[in-house]
Amino acid sequence: MDYQTLSLAEKLIVAEPRVISIQNLMGRNSGRYKFIEANILLKVHELDKASFIANRIAGSISERIKNVDRVLIHYEPIKKENLIYALPLEDDLQQQISDHFGEAPYFGLTTVCLNDNKAIGQEILANPFTQVEHGKGILVAEFLIRHSVDVVVTKESFAGKGPFYVFSSAAVKNVLTREDTAEKALAHLGVRYV
Repeated sequence: MDYQTLSLAEKLIVAEPRVISIQNLMGRNSGRYKFIEANILLKVHELDKASFIANRIAGSISERIKNVDRVLIHYEPIKKENLIYALPLEDDLQQQISDHFGEAPYFGLTTVCLNDNKAIGQEILANPFTQVEHGKGILVAEFLIRHSVDVVVTKESFAGKGPFYVFSSAAVKNVLTREDTAEKALAHLGVRYV
């Protein structure tokens, strides 16, 4: 198969936020029909989510590349050792949870070891989209996905809103809390601090 077609297939695969790497990508022509096969590593740990993502990638390739007869995506979910929790924050010191996801000035990211549920790292990120007038929630959701977030803890539900669709397509969970601080919310979820 020509380089240009394989290159487009590669771009379509890596456009999926949960793809960690392409381990192998092959293509062949049979007359005017094309067959594409890829082995990918996904940032999910549930097989049903991995299957859903692989089917979405295959559909995207079939849609964008002409005369594709069959796309075969072999996938392997990663074995996760840590989860990254994100919380919208009003400030970077007291870590008060913001009532408004898209307008939160900061986001606290806490890395938690799955073996013992201990917090092993924390990072505070400034929200780069606070001055944007429309679509802040979606932009923030995409920003957090680029930071490999697994769980977003908020006071408000995303049901029917833009961030819900962005997070669900990337297999990111949204957990609601009534707690006021990041530490209390995470402790309520069973996270232990060293």
